[in-house]
Amino acid sequence: MFDTHAHYDDALFDGDREYLLKDLFGAKGVTNIITVGCDIATSQKAISLSESYEQNYAAVGLHP
Repeated sequence: MFDTHAHYDDALFDGDREYLLKDLFGAKGVTNIITVGCDIATSQKAISLSESYEQNYAAVGLHP
């Protein structure tokens, strides 16, 4: 399964992001994730996640 639109960079996941992503990539069967940035700050976080997890890709953008 490929999650094509995610916001795991959101502060809501700060407490358990690592556990969540390991579970998604492991037991839940997710093979890849695209973390979507909608401004400069979230785009930078998406890039950071893509650098930390090889199965995670960043989509960089600016939403009006």
